[in-house]
Amino acid sequence: MMSKAELARKAGLSTLTIDRVEAGRPCRLDTKRKILLALGLKVSDKDRLFGPNSDADLLAASDAMRAPDPAPSSHSADPVAASSPAWIGPNTGNGESTR
Repeated sequence: MMSKAELARKAGLSTLTIDRVEAGRPCRLDTKRKILLALGLKVSDKDRLFGPNSDADLLAASDAMRAPDPAPSSHSADPVAASSPAWIGPNTGNGESTR
């Protein structure tokens, strides 16, 4: 039996990545390959380790990442101004407030 830390070290991945894969979160094919090889398995064993639909999950996740961003909010064009407290005022770029 191998610990997560040892698997992560052998695979060249972080323990957080190993945690995510264990939890069933999608990951890149290269990550799966590294895990398989670190466990002494062949790439052809991927379905046995990750499940038969693992490639479909990866494609769905990649499609979701390519989805268009939602329309920008009309509330504020400046995200810094929108997140700044009202007493700060908008940044003029020269260290002075416009208020």
